[in-house]
Amino acid sequence: RFRIETRVPMRFKPSLRQNPARMVVDVSMVRAASSGAVATQALVANESSSESSRVETEPSAARVTTPESTPESTPAAASPAAVSSPEVSAENNTPDTNEVSGTWRKAMNTKPTDSSTVREARRLLAKNDINAAVQRLEKFVAQYQKSDQSRYLLAQLYLSTENYSSAQRVIDGAPASLSWALLNARAQLQQGNGDMALALLQQYPEAQAREDYVDLLASAYQLQGDHRQAVQSYLTVLALNPQQARAWINMGISLEHLQQRSRAIDAYQNAIRIPDIPPALRQYAAQQLQRLQ
Repeated sequence: RFRIETRVPMRFKPSLRQNPARMVVDVSMVRAASSGAVATQALVANESSSESSRVETEPSAARVTTPESTPESTPAAASPAAVSSPEVSAENNTPDTNEVSGTWRKAMNTKPTDSSTVREARRLLAKNDINAAVQRLEKFVAQYQKSDQSRYLLAQLYLSTENYSSAQRVIDGAPASLSWALLNARAQLQQGNGDMALALLQQYPEAQAREDYVDLLASAYQLQGDHRQAVQSYLTVLALNPQQARAWINMGISLEHLQQRSRAIDAYQNAIRIPDIPPALRQYAAQQLQRLQ
């Protein structure tokens, strides 16, 4: 392990690589005659892993040291075939003035990881290439069973394209946790199964402080026709996030079912007052206000 110590300001530029092959380190060494200590200079990593950073520097701008090395252990850390050191003159016991440079090559792990696969899929999604993202995730999940991040994103993409059978197949093989329960509840709600979604959510009463949990709970109550409980849950959502336009609109719908017209009007008006409300929600709330007024 090396630590880079700089004498001048350095600029570290992050560089993501899709398929890095190796890391190349150029090292020049001078052996001191008295103590046998080795000073190494000019470390430049031209290729590194996908989560590494590139160092943009001149060879003479940095000094590389090994933090926990001793004069005896430092020379052994470098491969004799890769790095050679200058000879010491026997007569005056001083190091030769010529420096010898070498290259140390270390193979890097190029296998995809769970997190790198998710990042690659998200880059594809940013380009609106959903099919390619799904195919990349499917391939990784088929090879590696313990890939919760990739499986979770894959299930989300299946739900976004209404591929419910594939989404349920991924969810059924997932570990028992709140995050997967929320995703499963969302899948059930999208398919109109309010009772199943409610049963899933009620297994985690400790999550009442989470906005996403209470929002799904309110949707489940509303889908079942329990509008009184739905209103109470939406009030909890809005206490956590008053700028949740969809919660205001859905609460207005349940208030209408409860024959509370004036409160429904207030809910729709509050939704419209939110500055960044999506245009479709604004239009819907305006239509409901016009109808009620």
